[in-house]
Amino acid sequence: ALAYAAPPVIGTTVPLSGATLTAKPSSLVVNVTDVTALKPAPLGGTIKLNGTNVTGVMVSQSPKKIYAYPPAGLYVNGTNEVTATVTDTANKAATYHWHFTLAVLPTFGTPIPAAGSTVTTRTPAISVPFTLPGGGSASATATVNGAVVTPAVSGGVVTVPSPVLPNDAISTVVVTVTDSQGNKATKTWSFNVEIYAGMSGSTAVCTD
Repeated sequence: ALAYAAPPVIGTTVPLSGATLTAKPSSLVVNVTDVTALKPAPLGGTIKLNGTNVTGVMVSQSPKKIYAYPPAGLYVNGTNEVTATVTDTANKAATYHWHFTLAVLPTFGTPIPAAGSTVTTRTPAISVPFTLPGGGSASATATVNGAVVTPAVSGGVVTVPSPVLPNDAISTVVVTVTDSQGNKATKTWSFNVEIYAGMSGSTAVCTD
């Protein structure tokens, strides 16, 4: 009888099939069972990510697996499709297809006014920068002290229109950014408005 009459059996993968990740994986791994030995690289395995062949696929004999470190640019925010083929030393091959979801959330920079700061106007400029690690476009919603306002999104910055804020009081801003894949992130921060200490909510001009 011929050795290795049956093809290899592909076991678990990393990431797991159907998994949802919030960061791009550094590597793709395909574990192999029911095989005496895989062909060495580059003939022992291939990996295709989102239709592109990943270069530099490596083969391990103990434990038996193939793995690669795809460039970050091959991943997409959303569904990622992977096809892997492993080949043993008897030229028997097995192919496995799986997918995982990449849901990289938007991230925020330092807001204006800064968290914990004190401003001396009741209508300060309010904004917060953001980045989309997964790419695409974004929309935003916002509240100021619980009241819904309509922000503007441009150039990676959410600009929030300021209502007249209470004097000598803490104001809180909540901004939610949603990317084109539906991934959401929320930034909440507070700052103090103090024009005239001890005159909470006053619109009057205080004189000595």
